[in-house]
Amino acid sequence: MSCSRVVNSAELTIEQALNLALRHSFEIKMAHSELNAQSAKHISSWLDLGPRLSASYNHVFYDGKQSINMGGQDLLVRDDVVKTGKIELIQPLTAIFPLMQNARLMGKQKDIKESAVKLSKAQLAFKVAELYLRAQQSERVWEIAKVSVEASVAQKKEGEARFRVERIHRGNLLKLELFESQSRLNEAQAKAARDIAYFNLKEAVGLSEAPILTPLVTAGEVIFENLPTLEEALNLALSNRQELKQAKLGQDIASITRLASVSKFFPSINFFAQVDRNFGNPGFGGAKNNKMLGFNFNFEFFNSGAHIFQLREASFNSTKALYQGEVLKQAVRLEVMSALTSLNTAQEGLLLAHKAMEQANESYRIEKLQFSSGNGSATELLLAQTAKAQAEGNAAKLITDLKIQKLKLQQALGETQPAL
Repeated sequence: MSCSRVVNSAELTIEQALNLALRHSFEIKMAHSELNAQSAKHISSWLDLGPRLSASYNHVFYDGKQSINMGGQDLLVRDDVVKTGKIELIQPLTAIFPLMQNARLMGKQKDIKESAVKLSKAQLAFKVAELYLRAQQSERVWEIAKVSVEASVAQKKEGEARFRVERIHRGNLLKLELFESQSRLNEAQAKAARDIAYFNLKEAVGLSEAPILTPLVTAGEVIFENLPTLEEALNLALSNRQELKQAKLGQDIASITRLASVSKFFPSINFFAQVDRNFGNPGFGGAKNNKMLGFNFNFEFFNSGAHIFQLREASFNSTKALYQGEVLKQAVRLEVMSALTSLNTAQEGLLLAHKAMEQANESYRIEKLQFSSGNGSATELLLAQTAKAQAEGNAAKLITDLKIQKLKLQQALGETQPAL
């Protein structure tokens, strides 16, 4: 089944991007298909507990008839063509126990598939949110690079005018020309990075054209939030993470498998009802119809110890599932601690970057005035211009990093939707 792409002509918000991605994702559709298949398998496993009704028909040709002579009369024992049919109803009795364990097993696997769908949706949502932020960042960095090019062009023109009246020497003019070339190279690289970021986002949400995004906020507009304590974060993660819920379901499955292994030591008892019919000549002493009710009993009392080792295997797997759960809890705790620490660091870094950007802007303003008045050098001006562009670019990057670290913390805590 193909997935049509959406043509975008208006501004795309992050919420719209998430909704488009969820509708477009083939991974989500595949996860839903697996869930539907497992749901059908779960229903089928419970229906296996009911009676089984079967019918059969046999049409057999023999080489002549068989008869015996009694009192001067030939009595038919078997005709040359025998046509028989059978309808049989079987209801498992002791076999219901392993069938019930299998149904419970299918139910747990269905729960795992449901959890996998939720996890896939959450992972996709956070991935698209990060792609959106990266695209915003690349747009802002490109804008900064374009402004830097415009400034370098203006400075070069001013330098050429001053060189003509011999207010600066040839070396300063060459520095201004070199800075323009470097600015244009930086702008080209920023545009390439922006195109790649937009293409990745476009592919993720299923758009046919590059979207128009909401602008990235400035450093002064970022609102810092109170973060949870490590203990609060760990409690949230341990109760919300889908991976831990899947691990618990895995432990349940291992326990059910072990219980099902025990059932192999029980005898099998079934109730049956059977109707036989002979559609031909039944022969001497035979009846057209036969009806039977009864029980059959089967007990495999020796199989070289295979069932014992199957039970041991199930017991070891059950223990392994418990250990896997503890390993996963440890990984979650480390992830939460790392995400919380990284977010704290990102907040502190953005505050410093905002201050550095203000200082760089002021330094550039002063050096530009000095150069225009003839008291400053081109070197100092270019250094100030470079520092200003770098500070603005760092601020844009740190704003994005801060939001991405916030997303990573939300994901570590088991949230299913990103909140920016």
